Amino acid sequence: MSGADEVEGDRFSPPEDFSSEDIGQKPYVQPERSSARGFEAWHKPRKQYVRDNQWAVCIEQLCELRKDVRELRYLGLPGVDMLDLRYFQSDVLAPKELGLSFLGVDRDFGKSNSNGTDMDVSFQEVKMLEGIDPQSEIIPGDIRDLGIEKSTNHQNIRRRVPFDIVNLDMCDHLLLSPADRDKSIYSMLRNLFSLQDRQDQPWVLFLTTRVSKTRVDQEALRVLVTDLSAAMRDAGIDEFDLDHLVQDGVNLAGVDDSEFFLWSLMGFCHWLRNIAQSRMPCNVRLNRVFTYSVDYFSQFPDMVSLAFQVAPKVTMAHDPSGLASAVNAPKQDNAASLNAYRKKLIEAVNVDVVLGQDRTACDKSIQDAADLMLQARYDWEKYVEWAYETVERHYPGQ
Repeated sequence: MSGADEVEGDRFSPPEDFSSEDIGQKPYVQPERSSARGFEAWHKPRKQYVRDNQWAVCIEQLCELRKDVRELRYLGLPGVDMLDLRYFQSDVLAPKELGLSFLGVDRDFGKSNSNGTDMDVSFQEVKMLEGIDPQSEIIPGDIRDLGIEKSTNHQNIRRRVPFDIVNLDMCDHLLLSPADRDKSIYSMLRNLFSLQDRQDQPWVLFLTTRVSKTRVDQEALRVLVTDLSAAMRDAGIDEFDLDHLVQDGVNLAGVDDSEFFLWSLMGFCHWLRNIAQSRMPCNVRLNRVFTYSVDYFSQFPDMVSLAFQVAPKVTMAHDPSGLASAVNAPKQDNAASLNAYRKKLIEAVNVDVVLGQDRTACDKSIQDAADLMLQARYDWEKYVEWAYETVERHYPGQ
């Protein structure tokens, strides 16, 4: 008998009662799925309306500009159910035969609680979707840690840049974020654009945030209003007189919700454009804006969904000595940008009104949302019943 013959047969076959515990390893057990899972505010059909009419449209436009791309790179806050990731891949990218590579940041990921367990199940399900990059990952923590250069999350995000889609569904108050702090929305966005200067192709930024004049950081608001007022004067736009709002501190007396919404977000858009252009010449275009109300008693929408398309302009380096040929720096039209931001914000779509008045749009959003919720292990019929009830509460008689 040869040496090869001696090792054949059952010599290296494990016994029938062998288990991984015999070598000190615990067997893998599928995490249990929570049986009692209620519906949350972000499950309402208006979110699906935003996905279909803002996010999908922006990604369609991005794909038109990036016809050679085969996979999009995504940074976002996935949430327990990872509905947005499921939607982007299954409903938007898969029909185009495009893949998705994602990096998610979430405080609950890896925790030994119900949210952590459900998120782990969702993560495994999303990774099994066709077209998802198997190297996609989720890291625990707060996305605002990106504003702290030495933080672990800053380093983790840095090694995955650049991104094609950045989706920051913050849900808290943008204008409440303190000024001049490392761990703030402003510092986070500054560092995001700093890292994204490696991106020489168009990309999109989705930003969802609360906006209310009763929830603001005085210093941050003062800076936004002061800079906006100066930019408008320089651009020859004199319809607004904002200086009186920041004399002797921020004074919001007599300012109604619609006025606050307009000029506070114009100030933010102007600030964001300046941050982006401080790293690389680029266009920062605001797409169609959508709003809705979180506070049931609010007389004006207090949640806004902003979508920006950032288009870098790659330019040649300037030679101050004059040995190299002269390079014309791209001109920035501040007046055009400010007027465009103002127009988009004035024309913002109130999703609550749309779903309350347009039964066809309401039905479609609820059916599409129900299909998405089913992927995340929710009961389809119970969700549909709940969704119609939420619309009825806002608009009786729908």
